[in-house]
Order: sequence, then structure tokens, then C-alpha cells
Amino acid sequence: MVPVLSSLLYFAAVCAALSYLFRSSVNRKNQLLGALTVVVALFSVKLLYDINDMPKSHYNVLEVGRRDTTLDIRRNYKRLSKIHHPDKQNDPGFDHFQTIKTSYDILMNEEQRDIYNRFGGEYLEFDPRKDEIKLIADIAVDYLLWLVLGYLMTIPVAARASRTWLSILGIGLVAIEVAFKLTDTTVPDWMPERLTEHEFVWYMHCCFPLAVACLRVVAESLFVDPDQTSLRVLRDVFVQQKNLGVQLQQLQELVDLQQEVADAPSQDAAIPEERLVAIQDKLSILRDDAERISESTAHSIKELSQCSANPGSGYYWIVFVVLYGGVYFLQ
Repeated sequence: MVPVLSSLLYFAAVCAALSYLFRSSVNRKNQLLGALTVVVALFSVKLLYDINDMPKSHYNVLEVGRRDTTLDIRRNYKRLSKIHHPDKQNDPGFDHFQTIKTSYDILMNEEQRDIYNRFGGEYLEFDPRKDEIKLIADIAVDYLLWLVLGYLMTIPVAARASRTWLSILGIGLVAIEVAFKLTDTTVPDWMPERLTEHEFVWYMHCCFPLAVACLRVVAESLFVDPDQTSLRVLRDVFVQQKNLGVQLQQLQELVDLQQEVADAPSQDAAIPEERLVAIQDKLSILRDDAERISESTAHSIKELSQCSANPGSGYYWIVFVVLYGGVYFLQ
């Protein structure tokens, strides 16, 4: 079952946190690190809540692995029955003993054990694979829910670039879940020995909100708004041109004054030299301003040229590497 309530609360907390963090004008790298830290911290709380709400695995009850034989299960059942039998406990241990007995009955039945591994304890009375249409519909409903929540999480313009990545991730999750529930694919041997296919899918659903939040954070940190950048470039050019005009006007006044002094031979010769020094200083200031304007404009144009609706488009090759690794480990 998809952990819906905890995911909704998690998304609400993440949206509130990100709207505050990305509102400030701090360094983008610091924004990215701070946002990822908050997202992971909130997810830790969500994960603890979900795990605490998850029913205990029958494999954990009997202290056996999913690949153990019926002989191993029977041996552990006898050992635990002797320890937890109500007659040998100071306090009545009937409930725990019944849990051990229930787990033993399920895991000793090959058909029920396979159903439990792939679908959990809710479907022991009926194998969902006997009604594939309903099973596929149930899977579709779960991912439709994720589609809606993912869309709501990426409504801000700065976060929309993550939708492509989320779509690819969602397709991968669907493929894994269908493989576990409709085929004979099993959890790889290198994974924890008590992890079932159903629990693997459950953890995927549990961790999907973290992926949504992290991809949104990355998208927002890489986003450059072309409209805002264009307005800023035009505003900077206007201000710089205005300052340059003021400098030119002051230079023209100095030149006119120098010409007046040159036309009056009765004036002291030191005055024209002072005017000449002032003109040279003003020319130096104008040259520095022109260089600064040129550098600033070039930087703004470069930033504007790098604006992209999908800043992560150059990293799609990573998806194929991950898909290859996933197929390799699942085989």
C-alpha cells in the first residue's frame, strides 16, 4: 500500500521549506546544499514513521531468510516455540506465540509464501495474479496518485525541468513493480536476505517522494529565468549607459574649459596643465567604465544564452547507465 498520508505531509513541509530557502538571494551552491539537507532531514522523519507503521515481516518473526528451505523454517519454529510457549513464560505470551504460529503456517505453504513475498499479507486469501486486469488497475491507480502529487510538487516554473526526470524514474518504478508482481523475477541475492519483493516495492513507493523533492531542488538551483535575465541585462545596460553619458558630459565640460584657457594667453600656464591632468584622469575613468560595461554585458549575455527549459538535458546518458545496472542486478 502506498504511504499516502505521510507523503502528503512530507510534500507540504518540503514545499514550505523550499519556498523560503529559494526566496533568499544567497549563493546558489549554498542554497542547493541547504535545501538538500532540509529535504533529507524531513524524509528521515517520514521514513521512521512509515517503518514504524509497517507490519512486522513473517521472516523476521521466525528469524529466517526468504531463500531458506522448509527444513530451516521448521527448525526455527520449534526453537522459538519452546522459548515463547505460554507455559514457559512468566507472563502470558499467547499473542506472540500465535504470531509465530501464523508466520510458520504461511511460510510453510509454498503458494501462500509466494503470494506473501510478492503482495504482502493482505492478499493471502486470493492470488492477485488470477485477476491480472484488477492487478494492473491497482498498480495504475498507485502511479496515477504519484503522477498527480509529482505534478503538484513541480508547479513552480523553476521546478518544471524535473518533470522529465520524474517521468523516467516513474517508468523505471513501474517496470520493476510489474516485473515483481506479474513475472517470476525475484529480489537479487545481494540484497538483505529477509527483504521480499513486496517490501522492495513498498520501499520504492516510500522513497519516491524523496526523489521528487531532490529533483525539484536540483531543478530550482539550476534554473535561470530568461525573462528576468533579459530584463536585468537591459536594466544594467541602461544604467551603465546613463553613467557613461554623465562621464562624457563632464569630459566635454573640461575640454571646453581647456579650450577657453588656451584662447586666453594672459592666464597662468599652470592652469592648463591642471586641466590636462583632470582630462587624463577623466579619460582613464571612462576607459575603466567602458571595460566594466563590456565585461558585465558579456557575462549577462553568456548567462542568458545558457538559459534552458531543461538544464539537465545533457545528463540523460546517466539514465541509460542506471537502467542497465538495474536490469543487470535484477537478472
